[in-house]
Amino acid sequence: MTGAGMGSGHTRRDFDDRADRFDRDAGLGDDSAGRIAAAIMELVQPQVGEMVLELGAGTGEIGRHLSEVAPRYLGLDASVGMLAVGRNPVAAGPAGGRVVACDCDGRWPVGDGVACCVFASRVAQLLDAEHIAREVRRVGARVVWWITGRARRDPWGYRELLRGRMREALRERGVEPRMSRGADSSVGAALTAAGGVAVEPVDAAVWMHRGSVSEMVGAWRDKRELGGVGVDRATRDAVLDEVERWAVERFGDTRATLESREVYTLSPVRFSDAPG
Repeated sequence: MTGAGMGSGHTRRDFDDRADRFDRDAGLGDDSAGRIAAAIMELVQPQVGEMVLELGAGTGEIGRHLSEVAPRYLGLDASVGMLAVGRNPVAAGPAGGRVVACDCDGRWPVGDGVACCVFASRVAQLLDAEHIAREVRRVGARVVWWITGRARRDPWGYRELLRGRMREALRERGVEPRMSRGADSSVGAALTAAGGVAVEPVDAAVWMHRGSVSEMVGAWRDKRELGGVGVDRATRDAVLDEVERWAVERFGDTRATLESREVYTLSPVRFSDAPG
């Protein structure tokens, strides 16, 4: 996930600033990216010459694997900084994958009827749902898949507990966090209204995330946003100071390594103009 759209320039700058350390702070676990790419290909079953298009391609964590197995691959992202980190690994794929700096809330630089799949990992909340629906139908071949990917954390793991306390602290200060899962649902609703058929979600990868409270809170301190919304420095510092105090009571040593189980789920919608 990255700053895929221009609807929040503030968000795009945030991703540019964090590009070099994004995978370390928010990357997928173990060999999960390869398994996710394989699961997408198993769903889509692309034909020769068809394109897999990724919105919010970012550092190419998943895209570099898609570029190796898809007939054609194109990754789009508004964050030039994130693409600069991932450009070489993606471009090196034997299928000739490439990435392009692009506002995904504008017209995608793809011809009509060429894509078998449009994939978006942890990014749908940054994009306009109605625009996605129109563009998927425009670029899609006779059969085209829209697939969102999201990592679900153990609700009792340290990462989700920290995130929950951070969001509570924001609300206590009159700031309402962005509800990303709701945004995913809005995109799904727009796509089904446009003729897509939702398919059973697929758990593509499971891993144990290892890290510490201090690492997670430290990464938040470097961001311009908390909970998906822009906050001033004073509010951010106050919220995170409170989170750290709470974490000391809950976990003890904030530098200790903790584990959290995470599951990466693909949610597909299929469009077909083909008979049957």
